[in-house]
Amino acid sequence: MLIGGIILGLLAGLVLGGKMGNLADIRLRLLPLLFLAVVVRFGTELGLSAGIELFDLLRLPAFTLAYGLLLYGLWANRAYPGLSLAFVGIGMNAIAIVVNGGWMPVWAPSLTAAGFDPATIAGNSVFHRVLGPDLDIRFLLSAGPIGDIIPIPGLIDAVRNVASIGDLFLTAGLGFFLFAT
Repeated sequence: MLIGGIILGLLAGLVLGGKMGNLADIRLRLLPLLFLAVVVRFGTELGLSAGIELFDLLRLPAFTLAYGLLLYGLWANRAYPGLSLAFVGIGMNAIAIVVNGGWMPVWAPSLTAAGFDPATIAGNSVFHRVLGPDLDIRFLLSAGPIGDIIPIPGLIDAVRNVASIGDLFLTAGLGFFLFAT
């Protein structure tokens, strides 16, 4: 979904007369910090996938650090179009992950609607914690409403997903940033 928003923003900007060279003129503040945040975020998930025990022990601090750095970097660049939306999206995802001890909550009925088996995800995902189907206090206390609850079915696996409201804000923000610059 994120990649789709980025591509759509780029294409819309180009169709309406924008130039790819305009991106080279952008001077984002704290760019190395933003890259570090992305490396920590996805490096942690990669370490968890590899079964490295240290990453499991540092799951919450690592994800908290990554999302904190992303928020700091996006806040420093909030004057650019769309990056305030991206900030809100990252903030929502960060809250959901921190509340769940370093796991992103994903709602079982949304997984089913997107064509996934919740039991398979629960047993294999190093990033997602599957929430049961009931909309009860446990769902609310697990930050379910801002977790991955939006099913995105697709005919091909690369498109199928379950997204969060934060993902929508992030995608819209980055797409608009690329469109407007």
